[in-house]
Amino acid sequence: MGEAKNRGTYEDRKLKAITNKVDLLTKEMVDMNDPNMYFLKQGYEFLKNALHPDDWNTRRAKIIDYLKSRPTNYAEKNARVRFKEDEITWYIFLCEEFFKFPLISNPSQMARISPLIIRLGSHVNLLKQVENIDKKLKELVKKYRNNPDGVLFELIVAASYLDQGYEVKFIEESAQQKKPDLFICKGDEKYYIECKRLQQRTDYADKERGLFLESWTDIKCFLLENFPNFWFDINIKCELVDNNKLELMSKFSQLNPRNNRISYSDDEIDMVGERQNIEKINKYLSRNYVKCESYVFAKLLGDNLVYGFCERTYDVEFHPYIISLASAPIMGMMVGKINKFIGVTRHFTNSESMSKKSREIKRHVSEAITQLEEYKPSIVHVLYEAMEDAIVENLRWSKIEEKMKELESGLDVNTSVKVHRLQYYESEKLFDICETIKVWGRELQFKPFVIIPNT
Repeated sequence: MGEAKNRGTYEDRKLKAITNKVDLLTKEMVDMNDPNMYFLKQGYEFLKNALHPDDWNTRRAKIIDYLKSRPTNYAEKNARVRFKEDEITWYIFLCEEFFKFPLISNPSQMARISPLIIRLGSHVNLLKQVENIDKKLKELVKKYRNNPDGVLFELIVAASYLDQGYEVKFIEESAQQKKPDLFICKGDEKYYIECKRLQQRTDYADKERGLFLESWTDIKCFLLENFPNFWFDINIKCELVDNNKLELMSKFSQLNPRNNRISYSDDEIDMVGERQNIEKINKYLSRNYVKCESYVFAKLLGDNLVYGFCERTYDVEFHPYIISLASAPIMGMMVGKINKFIGVTRHFTNSESMSKKSREIKRHVSEAITQLEEYKPSIVHVLYEAMEDAIVENLRWSKIEEKMKELESGLDVNTSVKVHRLQYYESEKLFDICETIKVWGRELQFKPFVIIPNT
């Protein structure tokens, strides 16, 4: 008993045991000697240092309060953990949590932001030497705290040019006149730079998703009761946004839940469903830490009906296991034994839906070119994230090429347009990303990649 007291209280010993287990798991999951881990830490600390410590503590506390109010059932409407009110602090917070223990961060959101933060981190020393960098960082963490992606893109483009030996200057914004974002020079070379970061998804896609989820919510209790442990694949052939939500109950009521594989088709949808092996799933969960919102978990539930960045929804009755090191229970929640679940992968294949989600970029490029009329020579960088399924994104790229060819005929010899397409791939890695770049107008001899960190 005396020896136990010397080793601390029961709670002290319990915390130490958890910490030791976490340290061991972290070494197995992530190679902290990987240069990208060093740059990720450098990058998020570079952003965090733009905040006064008191401001950081206040904003971090708001995130934790928000997370503590989230329900542990991810199927509930207010269960999303993303903190949109202060996204730049949310990005920093996610990185900070990751370095506590990789499992308690949010895997899908870390996969998106970590390449950008790593890119910043690999050029911190160069960026610190840039004129007006402190003012730009203050804008990022204050003025653009709710919508930081545009300024992050400016910083990353600046880092790319610094890496190639250019001097870089951030041009101050003006309420009276639209100005470029950057001025770069090297010897006799001088360019004005405009950066355009497009919205992640269209408003149309968000409305479409919302209407489907309303339809799904109407029947999920029925499905859990009558079709436990099924994963469905639904192809929606009708347009939802300008019509009513789907009436799914009448369709599912015609199916026989005793079959292990079921199918249904009418004018609105094509559907298949497969009963999954819950014993096999629970055996895996008993041996591994798995987060409820992770791709690994979705793939475990849906098997071959789930693939990277498919649109999916699932409802699960399970026993949670909370890792106490997390700043809020929902961040440290792992899936324990599952009682039952239902899930669905959805596709929208009607032509109207695909056309409206595959928006092209001509308007944004035209606005940037007009903005740079008095600033020559100029380079426009446009970044968009390919967040829809492959068919929609291929259609979008075809539209972009068609519209940019039209626009290119009117470009003068002193204008270059670079389009950057980021495609994320879901996997067990921290991130898996591909960047596609195409240039219209004046061809300039720069290094091709400005986003993806070197590995």
